[in-house]
Amino acid sequence: MNDEPQRLYVQQGFSAAKIAKLYGLKYKIPKVAESTVLYQLKRDGIKRRTLNVLPIRHLEKVEKVQLARRRAEAISRNACEELGTEWERLLDRIRMHRDEFVHQA
Repeated sequence: MNDEPQRLYVQQGFSAAKIAKLYGLKYKIPKVAESTVLYQLKRDGIKRRTLNVLPIRHLEKVEKVQLARRRAEAISRNACEELGTEWERLLDRIRMHRDEFVHQA
């Protein structure tokens, strides 16, 4: 593999999938093109990037998404608790009316 994909991967931070697309590698399954690039990089002594070297912006984005998901879950949980409380009140009224009806009969 020539030096250009190595430069794109290491210095420019391009993903293997993006490099595969730039070089026109087309397979039925896109992951195969990505794996081909990663294999060639590995053969040339370039180690695969891990989560430890992701850009800060990406980590911030992931953190924001997780925070939004937690907030949505909390809102949903509160809504269910409120609905449960209202449901209990409705059941109490039904029971009260049922008891009145049974006593009248």
